[in-house]
Amino acid sequence: YHNVMLKLERRFNLPLAISIADEMVKIAAINGDLNKEASSHKNLSRYYGAMGHDLQTISHLDKALKLYERTGNQSSIINTKIAIQEQRLNYQPIEEILPDLESLLEQAIENKDSANITLLYLRLITYTQQAGQYDKMEEHVSYMEKYPLSDPIKPKQYGMAIHAALGRADLFMFRKNY
Repeated sequence: YHNVMLKLERRFNLPLAISIADEMVKIAAINGDLNKEASSHKNLSRYYGAMGHDLQTISHLDKALKLYERTGNQSSIINTKIAIQEQRLNYQPIEEILPDLESLLEQAIENKDSANITLLYLRLITYTQQAGQYDKMEEHVSYMEKYPLSDPIKPKQYGMAIHAALGRADLFMFRKNY
């Protein structure tokens, strides 16, 4: 099911991908697999979000969060909370959401959750810039500039390095340091 669902997603046949993901939720629930059930809800939230159905998106993110909380998977809990906060950007000012994202960053750092730490720093570069909080943006850019790159550099690391460089360039531009 999972591979078929991903192929449908790539073809942007989201209604059919939704029906498969719904079935995956049911099968996971029957089998008592909380992680699979939660990840299927996250997939559903992505599909509904891409189609502009905000209520369905939030509903599935909330279901995923409750399931992840039952598993105790801290990384997935934080990642789902990030998605919920980003969904709030559709109807709340960014300044109201930034403290919650900063709090999630602190939790990720405390848990030594490198995937969510990196995700949050990357997102916070953009969000603090949009909010005009350049001092905070400076902190996030500085972290990304220190991120260790492998030799040879991996494709994902290109994106991180580019975000850091663009963030630094934007800071120079905003502060007229060029």
